[in-house]
Amino acid sequence: TDKYDIINGTNSTAGANLSVVRFNHAGISDGSGLGVFAGGRTSDTAVSTTDKYDIAAGTASAAGANLSAVKMSLGGISDGSGFGVFGAGQTASGSGFLATTDKYDIANGTNSSAGANISQSRVNLAGISDGSGFGVFGGGLTASATVSTTDKYDIANGTNSSAGANISQARQGLAGISD
Repeated sequence: TDKYDIINGTNSTAGANLSVVRFNHAGISDGSGLGVFAGGRTSDTAVSTTDKYDIAAGTASAAGANLSAVKMSLGGISDGSGFGVFGAGQTASGSGFLATTDKYDIANGTNSSAGANISQSRVNLAGISDGSGFGVFGGGLTASATVSTTDKYDIANGTNSSAGANISQARQGLAGISD
């Protein structure tokens, strides 16, 4: 893992590695120093594994509950007060795509159905968050096309709506950042 200091523009080794070597996973954070990495794939196998990461201490531990299903190529958004949502993905390479969501309580390590699904089953989407309860899932790949779709998600209420404008062009495999 790498730790990046945004203010100073420096990078260092963060400390502990995740429990499982994987890729195509997603992350969420609580706004006060804890984050959770979830899902992904090891070689050709999707996993539901979750790892809690203490950013300041550079330590990793089992986060608690795993995702509701194995998922890879998913997205993550955070509300800034301890909860996040993991959305979409797929259960295995070459399998159908998902629109399902998991709401994760970072401090307590619990997972539940987040509420509404996102509008399209897709993979390789990005998530951004505003830190006050909302996040947006954007872009991705459906079974038939790369898309520019955005979904605004109310994390506390588990509701989903059109975010407004879509991203400027259809993209997949993108990343998001938040202020």
